[in-house]
Amino acid sequence: MNEKEEIINLFVKNFILKERRERSLFELTHLQKRNLFAGRFNHGWAKLLDSRKLILVPPKCDQYNFVKDNLKITDKDFCYSISCYDDIDNEVMEFKQAFTKSWGRGFATILILMAGNKIYLETEQVQGAPDRYIGEI
Repeated sequence: MNEKEEIINLFVKNFILKERRERSLFELTHLQKRNLFAGRFNHGWAKLLDSRKLILVPPKCDQYNFVKDNLKITDKDFCYSISCYDDIDNEVMEFKQAFTKSWGRGFATILILMAGNKIYLETEQVQGAPDRYIGEI
């Protein structure tokens, strides 16, 4: 198993609802099926993620620093991304770079820290600013 597969496995185990894990894992680990997960995630993330593990990032704060401070991460910590955007999907990059590339684009993106126990989620923008969440187990 390679590093990306390990992160995907940890993410699914730690944050995806139990009844959605098998299908999610299958789609995320098969490049031809990945877009199916991204589409479902973009439009229905609340039906996939365990909301008990998520905290809403307050909209009227320095969101980047809120995320870093509350997850206790640095700009240089590496993360893995799941996104509808090909330029960042299935990539490992430093958190600051990934956050900057995903912030405010309109579709959902999730950044998973390499240990698989912390996430940053930017939801699809429907009306107004999208909701953003952090999660930690």
